[in-house]
Amino acid sequence: MFNNPCMCNPFMNFYMPVNFMSYNNFRAINFFSPLNYFQMFQMPANNSIWQQAEYNIPKLEDSLVISEGNKKESINVNTRVSVQQKSVKRKERSKTVSAETNVQESKNTKATEDKIIIKGVEYNKKNGEKLAQRVLDGLPANRTEPLCAKYVKEAIRDVGLGPYIQGDGYYCQYILRANPNFEEIKVKGNELSSLPAGCIIVYDKGDGGYSADNGHVEITLGDGRACSDIITNNIEPSDNTHVFVPV
Repeated sequence: MFNNPCMCNPFMNFYMPVNFMSYNNFRAINFFSPLNYFQMFQMPANNSIWQQAEYNIPKLEDSLVISEGNKKESINVNTRVSVQQKSVKRKERSKTVSAETNVQESKNTKATEDKIIIKGVEYNKKNGEKLAQRVLDGLPANRTEPLCAKYVKEAIRDVGLGPYIQGDGYYCQYILRANPNFEEIKVKGNELSSLPAGCIIVYDKGDGGYSADNGHVEITLGDGRACSDIITNNIEPSDNTHVFVPV
């Protein structure tokens, strides 16, 4: 009956705001012809829902989204800081290791300087000096008979360098060869007085003018002298002696 849809729905004309309809559209309305209603309901250009939506879009710096460039820059900064810290730590460790190395080298140098090598054998200064001092302290007040071997072997025992074993002066060479605290070397007669303290010189029977039955044994004092049951101010030079160095 009605060709115009607006006439079928009276609310379309009475409740629609007038300012939503442009003047041209209103002037051209023909109630007896089909109308394009979308032209009648044009929305204002300002404050559209699309523009309002734009206001809710967070800014880049306020959002949780970080660009790859910012990530890389952050990573590069952290990496540089980490590398610098590691470099400082390595330098500190290097200095510490260098200082420790210098201290160790100094100790090694001092230890090398303190070493005394006699005919290829390392001389134990501490044991040698203890042995020389002990034989001096044990000198008898009154010597009635030659007992060189007895006093020498007592001194060895008392400083902890070996047990007391029976045997005359010349026999001490066999006792000392079995003792791990001494090392035998070959020394010329004119070098005997230069031996450090605590070396033991053994003379064979009749050698150096000593007893043809018992030989002789004595301990060097480090000053050109030697001692057993008496002090020998001038060590008898002999190329046939057996010299034992404390090690």
